[in-house]
Amino acid sequence: MMPSDPAHFEWRRLHPLSPLVGVLETLAGYVVPLTVILVFSRGSRFELLLVVSLVPSVMISIARYLAFSYRLDESEVVVRDGVIRRNTRHVPYERIQNIDLSRNVLQRAFGLSQLSLETASGKEPEAVFKWVTGSEAKEIRARVQAARLGAGTVPDTAPLADLDGSGAPPPLPEMSGPSAPHRILHQVPLSDLALLGAFSLRGLAVFGAVFGFGWQLGIYETREFESWVRSVPEWWGGIVGHATGIAIATGLAAFALTSLVSIVISIAENFGFELADAGTELRTKGGLFTQHASTIPKGRIQILHLVSPLHLRPFHKVRVKAGTAGGRAQQAIGRAWILPIVPRREVPRLLESVQPSAVLPETEWKGVDPNAGRRMKRRLVLWTLFLCAAVSWKVGFFGLLPLLLLPFGIVYADRTARHLGYAITPDAVFARHGWLYSRTQIVRLSKIQTASVVESPFDRRWKMASLVVDTASPAGGRLEVPYLPAMVAQELQRHLSREASRRQFHW
Repeated sequence: MMPSDPAHFEWRRLHPLSPLVGVLETLAGYVVPLTVILVFSRGSRFELLLVVSLVPSVMISIARYLAFSYRLDESEVVVRDGVIRRNTRHVPYERIQNIDLSRNVLQRAFGLSQLSLETASGKEPEAVFKWVTGSEAKEIRARVQAARLGAGTVPDTAPLADLDGSGAPPPLPEMSGPSAPHRILHQVPLSDLALLGAFSLRGLAVFGAVFGFGWQLGIYETREFESWVRSVPEWWGGIVGHATGIAIATGLAAFALTSLVSIVISIAENFGFELADAGTELRTKGGLFTQHASTIPKGRIQILHLVSPLHLRPFHKVRVKAGTAGGRAQQAIGRAWILPIVPRREVPRLLESVQPSAVLPETEWKGVDPNAGRRMKRRLVLWTLFLCAAVSWKVGFFGLLPLLLLPFGIVYADRTARHLGYAITPDAVFARHGWLYSRTQIVRLSKIQTASVVESPFDRRWKMASLVVDTASPAGGRLEVPYLPAMVAQELQRHLSREASRRQFHW
């Protein structure tokens, strides 16, 4: 498509308050380190380094604002950016596959948002509008939808999310036109978000960052810290009373604190999460401090992942992830989950709306080669013995301790092999993996790019092979079934290639 005539369209800049918001965002990133330095290391060289590092950050923020401009042509959006190396990109509206919108606390205070437009290139968003108003975001979205729906259809100009600065989370927008009624598929309750975070242990990353930062500042070498460390066992022992009890109570307290921080992170990221069906596309929104909303055309979905971690299985909960064409940027920012957690009983109903041809089979699952478990256990034993021999040569008897875990490893390998399986329906192919961390992959036959058979030297020795199905999703878009009998893998590959060639591929 040739670029539109620029004479009829004007270049625009981001909101005039963008430099101020950018500077405030930069300063917000220094709040925690500055507080720690002022409390624990006042008068040290870190204060000067921190202040000096602020200057280039502020200058870069202002330079990026001055260098960024865009133009909304009749058939495309044109973006110019780059401080030293200037870039000009022409992005046709009809090529835009995902629209992602997010708002942190500062952006919401000024009534601004960040809008990202993603195409099938998959490397990164083609255009990122760092600070735009609600009306600008609606205009861009309306042009994209008009290109999708075709001429003569009134585009939807409803907000992608809360864009009016009120702070209230409004409902997701409805698409205009009789063919696209708005329907909420699922709203994630607060209790499910707490369950999602309780055992994720994401709080460990927070404690690790705090510990590392304190180590760099030398906090742990101060007399005050050493005095506090010596006082903790005495105080804790007065409550628990016994050395073993102290150790157990300390471990439980650490786990409880980590879980609490993990729950807070989970709720902050997904508060008010909602999945809606708007005809030809899905819409998600959620977030407490940083709100985000995404638009995903159903036809762009290449693969679905149903994930059931061990801690969610007793509660009959799963997670649903979608791999889209050009979806690598969404994967990078963690928004590939179209549902972070959902009851398992709701999955068939949701799949019927998300991908009608991806209904989970109940009785058509087939296992892999009967010798898969034996092969996995043999490999485990050999690697364990090799590890013990190598470590024992250095540390002696203690190097044999991994042998204590070998029975559990054998059970794990056996159960994992039993849970491997696949199924093929007239419209889709399914793969099942894992025991403790169960995963189910779903690919519609019309989305198959290639189907191939992969054989390693060890596969050939056992007369096995892996079936690999690739889609147009650049991130996590591969379905794989390992440990199949070689003849079965080749037959499945021919069948899937034949069925895929009979279907017309649509982006």
